[in-house]
Amino acid sequence: VKGLDNGCSTVEEYNQYAYDLLMEDAEESYENAIENSLVNMLMESTEFTKEPPKAMVEGYVSMLNENMEAANYGMTLEQFIGAGFGMDAENFAKEMEEQAKQYARQYIMLQAIADKEGLSVTDEDVEKEIEELTAENGGDMSVEEIKAEMDMRRYKEYMMSQKVMAMLRENAVVSAE
Repeated sequence: VKGLDNGCSTVEEYNQYAYDLLMEDAEESYENAIENSLVNMLMESTEFTKEPPKAMVEGYVSMLNENMEAANYGMTLEQFIGAGFGMDAENFAKEMEEQAKQYARQYIMLQAIADKEGLSVTDEDVEKEIEELTAENGGDMSVEEIKAEMDMRRYKEYMMSQKVMAMLRENAVVSAE
């Protein structure tokens, strides 16, 4: 146990350490499942009268592609798409566009809830959040460095979505059925 480099020096400490990790993971999975269920229920009952704005969809496509490029394990994007998804680049692009439209619709729905509930995220809220991120990272990066690496509009959208989800979660009635 001492050789594992996890701060534990006894079997009992390690058992507690392992339990805490598993419990944290289970609680996070549970909360994610609830949030996914809430979003799915809301999306099913939401009527969209028109397609999301093209620029918004393109932004989500760009984000999805950036995420894919970051996770390509040293392969070209085309190799990664073929190996990971079993499709060619053209079909993958269509799939990404559909996924991006879904993300855009979801954001539009969450923003409509935020508007109805009077929820907002200010520039000051974003600044405070970035300062907290800087502190959590041990000050390895300054606030300005973090801001330079972030898409501030997307991050503000993310914070708004999180705020709406927290409100929904707080008001949801969860049953095991």
